[in-house]
Amino acid sequence: MKKIFLSRITAVSLCFFMLVTSLIACAKPDSGNTGDSTPAATDSTAQTPETSSNTDENGFLLDDLSPDLNFGNSTVRFLVWSDVENNEFEIAEQSDNAVDNAIYLRNKTVERRLGVTFEFEAIPGNYGNQRNFISTAQTRISAGSSSAPHIMAAYSLTSAGLVANGLTYKLNELENLDFSKPWWPDRLLTESMINGNYYLCSGDISTNMLHKMHAIFFNKDMTANNGHTTDSLYDKALAGEWTLDDLFSMTADVYEDRNNSGTKDRGDLFGLYICDNYFDVFYYASDLIIVDRDADGKPKISDDFTSEKAVNLADKVGSFFANRNGAFFITDFTESAYMSDGNAMMIISRCDVALKKLRFSDNLDYGVLPVPKYDKDQKDYVSCLAFPCSLYVASKSIGDDASMVGAVLEAMGSEGYRKITPVLFEATMKTRYASDGKIANVYDIIRSSVTFDLGRIFYSSLGEVNNIFRKACSGNTGSYMANASANRKSLQTMLNKLIADIGN
Repeated sequence: MKKIFLSRITAVSLCFFMLVTSLIACAKPDSGNTGDSTPAATDSTAQTPETSSNTDENGFLLDDLSPDLNFGNSTVRFLVWSDVENNEFEIAEQSDNAVDNAIYLRNKTVERRLGVTFEFEAIPGNYGNQRNFISTAQTRISAGSSSAPHIMAAYSLTSAGLVANGLTYKLNELENLDFSKPWWPDRLLTESMINGNYYLCSGDISTNMLHKMHAIFFNKDMTANNGHTTDSLYDKALAGEWTLDDLFSMTADVYEDRNNSGTKDRGDLFGLYICDNYFDVFYYASDLIIVDRDADGKPKISDDFTSEKAVNLADKVGSFFANRNGAFFITDFTESAYMSDGNAMMIISRCDVALKKLRFSDNLDYGVLPVPKYDKDQKDYVSCLAFPCSLYVASKSIGDDASMVGAVLEAMGSEGYRKITPVLFEATMKTRYASDGKIANVYDIIRSSVTFDLGRIFYSSLGEVNNIFRKACSGNTGSYMANASANRKSLQTMLNKLIADIGN
């Protein structure tokens, strides 16, 4: 049965004032890096900070890995995607980019702690390169231990393909890996379990989980001119009262025919501007999932998929974008440019647009909100990840190295929680490039509510199932229930095959 889980509020948002203050104090102007720019950090991995409890000197939780773990300078082989959109794997040397430095120090710290050496092989693995990445992984694994990767990390759908092709190891059987820790998101574990096992992981081990969260960005001047102050929007969101009706009512009539074409087009100003690929974000934000579990824990197509709520949602979204002047969708991923150019009051996009695009807009003062709840009766916000996030898996061929692989994954997540997330999330996303304090609390909500529906993770294996909702919204055909019902049986068949292929 479907369950709602309260997300952990990690020490990242509770114990970081001193570190954020020091980072901001020493920061230099950024000349184009996507991370905060600071003087090169000192490689302090030669010493372990003294602590008096289970937290470090900054108040961050420590892992429970034994200090006696040492794998004798063994090589840990990684196969990763070279076309990742934001750095998270190998950084050759320190620089003035604080995020890259944090990744560098994370890697060096783990190598020192565990007595290992990282070896990265990077090949294309994004949406268009899924098959090649999976084929290469299969070749490496079949060739034997000398060339087989221990850990693979790729575009989310590519990693799911590795699982579907039987190339991965059960993570819950790895010694040293503790999924109860805050660097592993709750919903990843509760929603991605297959036959009682975990095969994929993400969290503080990955910068791209943070980069690829979906959110609403708004132009503060425009919202104020339309009767909605920044504080009122934040207060509503932080009170848990920000709903789909609120979003639609405040954007429905915000429109200006700026190019005098007499028709809605890209040259105009709109209240809400999104890419059609983001329509399924509304589905997840409404606390709906595609794959649930039956009474025995076996994955099944969720009752949500053909529910009255899903039908009403598809009709509401489709009608809004078809019939209200203030709503406009595009078929590419250029929504941030329209906000930067002053042609959108609100957009739905990925969080990394703030670092890559919006902060370079001289005349834009922007704010951030979670994608809204379906209604006020919904308990929690739910945040959807964009597909270009990284999911990590262990190779099925790790054999006697299983203990080492578990320790490496745990240490990378743990060190990422303390070294990378504070720099990326706290100093860069929430503080340095945010113009007000409440935005930090909004980012906390978004981060703590990330969802990992199996239907989305295995999108490629389930006939690109999300497109059913997307097309119903973009076409405004009122056909969601008919199409969802017509496809339900075949989707269950595909899901059954996927589960069988993965095995027990």
